[in-house]
Amino acid sequence: MSARPEPSLVDAIFAAAEGGDLAALRAAVEAAIDAEAATDLSSLTRRESTWFDGETPLVAAARRGHLALVRWLVLEAGVDPDRGVVTGHGRVVPLVEADAAGQEDVVAWLVDNGADRTVLLAEERDALLDACARGELAQVRRLVEEVRLSPRARRTDHWLCDESCLVLACRHGHIDIVRYLIDDAGLDPDESGGPTSRRYPLHEAAVGGHEALVDELLERGVAPDLPGENGETVIDLVEAAGLPEEVRGRLVARFEALGIGRAPAERIDRLTRINTLFERPESNQPDAVRPDPPHPDGT
Repeated sequence: MSARPEPSLVDAIFAAAEGGDLAALRAAVEAAIDAEAATDLSSLTRRESTWFDGETPLVAAARRGHLALVRWLVLEAGVDPDRGVVTGHGRVVPLVEADAAGQEDVVAWLVDNGADRTVLLAEERDALLDACARGELAQVRRLVEEVRLSPRARRTDHWLCDESCLVLACRHGHIDIVRYLIDDAGLDPDESGGPTSRRYPLHEAAVGGHEALVDELLERGVAPDLPGENGETVIDLVEAAGLPEEVRGRLVARFEALGIGRAPAERIDRLTRINTLFERPESNQPDAVRPDPPHPDGT
């Protein structure tokens, strides 16, 4: 199967999505399937490079208020209504685009059919994410249970698209919030920070040197062999994190006992170069955290 439909089929899919022609959209998708082309409509974009353009068929239909097409794409074609595309200017999300275009019927239908409305509540969403990073369990509970924000909230801008509630709580070692998000809020501890991310809760707990949290996640059955952004194993990530030697040694031994190895050397070289650009806190102590986000009052 080819990686992408032929340009003529891509053009036909987007022309139908823009024009609200459901029959034409069905025909174009079926033609792509017949041509044995990949037809993941959740991530298909008009151009292969998404730096300037993150429009998917669902985004195209949602922006223009074509509710029948939106229904078909989500219910029959299996498009994920929360799936966004990262561009050079931010993350393009169907619900946000429909809301910005004033398509109230589409917004209401998407929310009723599982789309995460938290993306429309930027300030509240950021408050929830900040509370997870700070370790403020009472605030997390209030925002999830009373304000009814989704615990699956994540930052949607370009550079922080992989920061979810669970990833942030694990990064900073807040085991009580991690327990709440998994046990009460029902989050999957093996879920990455976002649809474009391969940063996992276990990775963040391990790289932060949070040994008790690592043990708890492993006892819960999380997969220790999920690859990182560049194919690194969790051992590679721990060894590149600059942790104290004794902490690093215990964590490496813990993962080696589970049969985890190391990725090829060229991948590790790349990881080391990346870490020099995005360094963790200078102390690199197990309990060190990145600078706290500011409180709403600016303090």
